[in-house]
Amino acid sequence: METYGMYKGKQYPLTKIGQRLILKSTNEEPGFTKYVDVLGKIHEDLFVKEVKRKDLEKVFQVNDLAYYKGEKFDVLNVINDDTEEIELFTMNKSKAEKLGFIQHDQLSFRKTTARKEVELVKEYKDLL
Repeated sequence: METYGMYKGKQYPLTKIGQRLILKSTNEEPGFTKYVDVLGKIHEDLFVKEVKRKDLEKVFQVNDLAYYKGEKFDVLNVINDDTEEIELFTMNKSKAEKLGFIQHDQLSFRKTTARKEVELVKEYKDLL
C-alpha cells in the first residue's frame, strides 16, 4: 500500500516520519531539494519537500488488488516480470484453502499464479 499527497494540483508519494510529512519526486520541482540520506550521500535523482498537512489538498492510499477465481486478494509482489508471475496474499483461511494457497505463517497464506489468471485493480482510499 502506497500513500500519496496532492500538492499544488500534483500527486506525489508521501512519507510520514513522526509528525513530519515528506513529499518525494524524481523530478526537480520548485521548493524541493535533493534528498540526503542518513549517511550524508546526496541523491541527484530524488527530490523531497517537507510540508504541513494544511498544504495538502488530499491524502490517499493506493492498494494493488487482484481478482482470482472470483475472489479479491492483496497483491504481495510481482515475482518475475519476464514470466509475469504474481504472488497473492490473504489472511482468510477458508478462501486460502478453497483456492490452494500455501500457509506462510500462522495467520497468512500465499499463492503464486500467472498474471493472466488474475484481474488487477487499484483501490483508492482517502485518508483525510
